[in-house]
Amino acid sequence: LAARPEIGSIRSPEFVEEATEGMNQERLEAEQGIFEKLLMETRLALSKIKLGKYGICENCGQPIERSRLKVYPQARYGLDCEKRLSLKRGA
Repeated sequence: LAARPEIGSIRSPEFVEEATEGMNQERLEAEQGIFEKLLMETRLALSKIKLGKYGICENCGQPIERSRLKVYPQARYGLDCEKRLSLKRGA
């Protein structure tokens, strides 16, 4: 006869279920953070449209590349400035 895993042991169904629930909660929290950031960036882009400053790099004041805006409409910086700023931040 094989021994049944005890409740609380790593192999128990309860442990697996709790671990899965914990991972799902972490994933939901991460996704919520991503959506909140995207919403903030979208609102900022919409306010820039109203001010007539949409598509202008916040770093150098030059127009942001159209191809970049097509892929990422909330872009705040042109590609070159984004790369330089990312290097400064260590990202």
